[in-house]
Amino acid sequence: MSAPRLFLLLHSWLLGSVVVVGPLSGQLPVAVPVDGDPFAAELKSISSDWAIQLRQPAGERVMRASDLVRWGMPRMPRNRTHILLADGGLLIARVVQLTGNHLVVTSDLWQETLLPLESVRGILLKPSSDSQQRDRWLRKLQSKTGKQDVLYLQNQDTIEGVLAGLTGLSQQRLESSFQIRAGQRSSPLAIPVKNVIAVGFNSTLVRKPLMNKVQAVVGFADGSWLHVERIAVVDGGLECELPGSIRIKTHANARPPAGGQLTASPWQQVTMIRPRSARVVYLGDLKPIDYKHLPFLDVQWPFRVDRNVLGGQLRVAGNLYRKGIGMHSTSRLAYEVPKGCNRFQVEVGIDDQAQQRGSVVFSVYLEQPPTNEGEPSRWKRVAASAVKRGGAVAESMDVALMGANRIALVVECSDQGDERDLANWLDARFLRSRP
Repeated sequence: MSAPRLFLLLHSWLLGSVVVVGPLSGQLPVAVPVDGDPFAAELKSISSDWAIQLRQPAGERVMRASDLVRWGMPRMPRNRTHILLADGGLLIARVVQLTGNHLVVTSDLWQETLLPLESVRGILLKPSSDSQQRDRWLRKLQSKTGKQDVLYLQNQDTIEGVLAGLTGLSQQRLESSFQIRAGQRSSPLAIPVKNVIAVGFNSTLVRKPLMNKVQAVVGFADGSWLHVERIAVVDGGLECELPGSIRIKTHANARPPAGGQLTASPWQQVTMIRPRSARVVYLGDLKPIDYKHLPFLDVQWPFRVDRNVLGGQLRVAGNLYRKGIGMHSTSRLAYEVPKGCNRFQVEVGIDDQAQQRGSVVFSVYLEQPPTNEGEPSRWKRVAASAVKRGGAVAESMDVALMGANRIALVVECSDQGDERDLANWLDARFLRSRP
């Protein structure tokens, strides 16, 4: 990058010390505490008051949920039906029945469950094995508006109306069909399920439940991830209470999604826990104070929250992340530092949609308060990555905020111009000390 471009982006910010922590690795899932270093451990149990019991090779460790950033990682969803919930959760389960008010679902992991239709935003019946296409469909269902239900067909047509139900198989019916009242017809149309890719529901009837009792986002071995108020072992399976008084339960002794041995403990079906904690503040949940992108040519790239810069889910080196910020080189994104926060942590890498291309440098700048009264504040670079390339594992940065008022995330292009510079700031978060 030329000196004038860098000057325009960074203005008068000064370079400083570099702090980079290498990628996390290990066969066991990794727990990331608010205080202290990450460590490898398996999940043993979660108590009713959300004390998380972890088993390390050296012994057991119990952590309060409020002291944990994350344990484990989300699992890539299987190519099975995706049910997008009103609270933003994702349930991997097949549809058994649909009426005017409820959806009945089940799977190899989940027992048969009755979901109120107002708690469901959409259904992706035939998710593509191509992650980009799957992401596009999920975004489409998430952003759907309008007062009618919509069937999205394989031939790219759509049918709008009011879904009346789902007919099952019988001696008289050789295939299941959606029943939808469309237009001025006196009787519903029967649309075979095999012809439908996705279902979007009347957005005016979808009700996002109150989230004040949610304790954590929990990921499961089939790729489901749910906002959970309570989780416990009941009759040999995991029972989860979700917002809106929804209860969903795993089968006792459920098999892992890829087959294999029966699980010794129902907790082995949990692959990720991300607690809601006042000690962890994600940048994506805050409003930035400034964003600037300097295009290499003419394309203007916005930043995206909890998505890569193309709008897809955040994936780096085959790992899926649910929180983060997608940016493109060359760009800068600035935030106020929340009160009481004394550290900033993040993992950085090139998104997998770059297809092994892209090369960037990630930098973190802090606005330091003036040393003497009347002096201006100064920006200083306090952390920078090595050149990150497509396909490389994510690296972690841990930055002491040192009383800074503001923070800026900067992405600079490297040795390939800005080609496929899909930069991800993964799980970018401020941390507070324990009260």
